[in-house]
Amino acid sequence: MTATRDPMRVIGVDLAWAERNRTGLCLAHRDRVVDSAVARTDGEIVAWIERHAPGDVIVAFDAPLVVENESGCRGTERVIGALWGDAQAGCYPANRSRPWFADGGRARRLARRLGLDVDPAAHRRVRRLGIEVYPHTALVSLFALPVTLKYKAGRDRRSGVSVTRTPAARRAEFLRLIGCLERLRSVRPPFEVVSPRWTTLTTMFQSATSGAALDVLEDELDAYVCAYVAWHFHARRGHPDCAVIGDASDGYVVTPIDPRRRAAMARVAEKYCVKSA
Repeated sequence: MTATRDPMRVIGVDLAWAERNRTGLCLAHRDRVVDSAVARTDGEIVAWIERHAPGDVIVAFDAPLVVENESGCRGTERVIGALWGDAQAGCYPANRSRPWFADGGRARRLARRLGLDVDPAAHRRVRRLGIEVYPHTALVSLFALPVTLKYKAGRDRRSGVSVTRTPAARRAEFLRLIGCLERLRSVRPPFEVVSPRWTTLTTMFQSATSGAALDVLEDELDAYVCAYVAWHFHARRGHPDCAVIGDASDGYVVTPIDPRRRAAMARVAEKYCVKSA
């Protein structure tokens, strides 16, 4: 039986654009997380994935997998901005004029090394599949969030003034993220994140009071969301709560989607000449 019919493994990859930065990795056996880790170099990422999933697998990358446009935004990014912009979940634009996408990007290189087909339409035909996902849209739609969780380092506007997110504010948002991940056991399809590694991560969170300490957790926890989206895609592809925005020719994102945005998706996708399913 092939990976896409009954995958033994799904893996989430919160991929850093540069090898000097941390990449989060999360492995699940069907609907249960088995392990997670961080890596930096392409070699470390490939070795971890090949060690844990040498056969059937769906790998979900939080990074562009198909970048063919020379400038501007991909169509899928325009659609996501229109559908999830009210929740502040727009995508960073990817195009070939940016040095890190001149050859297609890091995710595409890794997919080649891992022998992954990157066409979501091949879901029922291949044993090793790579898909592009986006944690922000997934979390917003799965948990009816009014805006994205603000656990990453950055700035917010308060009363028209731009202010840096404090460690305390980020910590509160990390707590919400952890709660969302643990609630995945109650959504459709269910997904269990608690494992020995999860216990380690939550213990690390309890003692994390600085921005640097929180940064250490960020990538690995994002990888949990990516792994869930891979499992959701496998279990729910073709259902109204699972969307593929775009295609393997011009770029796409796979994401859970809520009823309101699903109702608007076809119209918005047609406006930007983007396929959707």
